[in-house]
Amino acid sequence: DSASVVIGAMVLAPLMAPMVSFSMGVLRKDSNLFWNSLGTIAVGIALALGASALFSSLIPFQNWTDELSGRLQPSLLDLSVAVISGIAAAFAKADAKVAQSLAGVAIAVALVPPLSVVGIGIGWMEWTIISNAMLLFLTNLVGIVMAASLTFLVLGYSTGVKAKVSFWMLGASLILIAVPLYFSFGKMAAHANAQRLLNERSFTIHGKELTLSHVELHDKTPLRIRCDVRSASDIGDEEMKTLKQRLNALLESPVVLEARIIRVY
Repeated sequence: DSASVVIGAMVLAPLMAPMVSFSMGVLRKDSNLFWNSLGTIAVGIALALGASALFSSLIPFQNWTDELSGRLQPSLLDLSVAVISGIAAAFAKADAKVAQSLAGVAIAVALVPPLSVVGIGIGWMEWTIISNAMLLFLTNLVGIVMAASLTFLVLGYSTGVKAKVSFWMLGASLILIAVPLYFSFGKMAAHANAQRLLNERSFTIHGKELTLSHVELHDKTPLRIRCDVRSASDIGDEEMKTLKQRLNALLESPVVLEARIIRVY
């Protein structure tokens, strides 16, 4: 859960350069550039997945950190960041005067961290982690390639006729990615509303007032709620069981409740 380590992985960005080169290969239909870049990307993906899966399987505990959770809710917002970053990366590649901005682009789009989260999901055998983090990675990949190819076209690196078929393929990929992102965005909005609904909400159970605070929702099946439960009275198993039932009814969905009980004097 170290932000500095995650930022280091972003700055290193071993996949950014081959992705930009891949964009040029797609645009110009340059088979050598296309396959060499694709091979480099594939090797980088395999190394990131293999290393993270190996380490996560060797570590004798499963700690669901904020850095991990932050890469499990891809949405259309992530796609927009990837598109803008792809444009910036293409400019940085084409113009030496703005090349120093490539590190900032790499931090913004963050290719390695979501891949590492996929590897952690593989090591833990958690399909939710694998699928959501992989969707974020594919979002970044498709957004960067599409935007960088379009930028290279505007900069005059290929004719429009030559690039037409390539953009049809990239556009289809973008649509395929956008569909699950749209539903993911809706789910993220629903979770934000649910978190706002529950935070500082009080329930009267068996004559005791229980107040929720520091509510966090984690997208697992069933939905996992982490929170503090404050009360001026002792809280037993029966009260917690009833609280969980109330939450099930309120959210119209089964939940797993992970609560820290705090006695308020």
